[in-house]
Amino acid sequence: MVKETFEMINKENNENIITLCRTNDKFGIPKHIKFENNSITIGCKKFEVDKILVDKTQKECFEAIEDFVIKNAEKGFNCTLFAYGQTGSGKTHTILGNKMEEDQEGCVLRTLKYLHAKHTKIKISFIEIYNEEINDLSVVSNSSSTGKGRNLHIREKSVIFNKSHKTTQVEVEGLNVFESDSYEKSLEFFDVCFKARKTTGTVQNDKSSRSHAVFTIYLEQGEINKSTGDVNVVKCSKLTFVDLAGSEKLKENGFFEENTSKELTFKETTLINKSLMNLGIIVNSLTNKNERHVPYRDSKLTFLLKDSLGGNSKLCIIGNLNLTNESDSINTFQFLERIKKIKNSPYINYANNKKIEEVLAFLESENLRLSRHADKCEKNSIFSHEIVYNFKKIKEESVSVTQKLVEIRDTVRKMRELFFNQPFSFKQSKKDHDELCLEIKKITSDKFENIKNTVRDIK
Repeated sequence: MVKETFEMINKENNENIITLCRTNDKFGIPKHIKFENNSITIGCKKFEVDKILVDKTQKECFEAIEDFVIKNAEKGFNCTLFAYGQTGSGKTHTILGNKMEEDQEGCVLRTLKYLHAKHTKIKISFIEIYNEEINDLSVVSNSSSTGKGRNLHIREKSVIFNKSHKTTQVEVEGLNVFESDSYEKSLEFFDVCFKARKTTGTVQNDKSSRSHAVFTIYLEQGEINKSTGDVNVVKCSKLTFVDLAGSEKLKENGFFEENTSKELTFKETTLINKSLMNLGIIVNSLTNKNERHVPYRDSKLTFLLKDSLGGNSKLCIIGNLNLTNESDSINTFQFLERIKKIKNSPYINYANNKKIEEVLAFLESENLRLSRHADKCEKNSIFSHEIVYNFKKIKEESVSVTQKLVEIRDTVRKMRELFFNQPFSFKQSKKDHDELCLEIKKITSDKFENIKNTVRDIK
């Protein structure tokens, strides 16, 4: 079993991004546009995606992404879903929807319902990126908190799994994360934040989103040892929904809201286009093998999505289309084609398990102690050839054990990912976990016993 596991965990875990496209009959579908399986032909240009959603309901759209996004988050993977497309193509409708009509609820609300039916508690947050500033919508929605929750900063922190493996994670400093134990509370939080988001009326869309919205769900799952109260197995994952502001052309906007100045709308549109352009640059950089530097920090949007683009998340993108606007539809498909080439390296997010960490720490400590004792005896004493030979043997054993422990630590990290293959399989995970502990002891016990016996003889 262990040998087979070793072979499996050494394989690369890179995977492509999942791409879908969605359009609706209300826009009308020109006769020269043809659908066939998961491809679409616009004139003489043919594009392929993983799935095409033509005139599908909100429920059907959710079901199309449920397995890849929602259920993988339950397994412990970070997952991201975002909608991309021109203004008025249905991005906000797909991701956020309309809470007033149940059949019009978007992916966020349907996910909250799904998770609350299976989990006691979840944590959520809701931010917008407006004019290159990150605002916490749960805070700015409160009129008495002027200035608070605005222009928050992003920081990148190091996360160390063990001595040989570390990575980084992006987070928003000072973000309010709300803990909810019911769908009703989550819905209330969502509603308050949603109303605080920036929108402006345009000719293309009477309620155009003027910001990128990011709704995040944080999941923590584990098994508690009834006798000690310790958490034996914990999976921590993050599920992120991104509603991108629509790509705009200033000449086509036709802003008509009375309280919106031309200077403000010009700034909004310029910064929206800049952040979307930076998103395109990131995609091109990640798909160019000769490109060493990926400029994530050039915009708040791309910096925030660093984990999702070429990082450790599973990523699904829905390209929303208005096929009556052919040039914008082609641009959306071309973006989906480019981003499809990016390789992400998703892995299970887990908290350290005390039991296995204690075993490894003890073995490393014991190995170091015995090795130092052997060095000390060799320097301060005169021994027979047999004992000198034993000292050399001890050192060789010590080096072997040290190498084995390094391999084991890396194996532990990778095996955890395999053991957490299915959500809620805690009993099986714990059984496999205990077997691994026994395997570690078995691998090293003979070597340590030889070292101890040799040191005892010398004394």
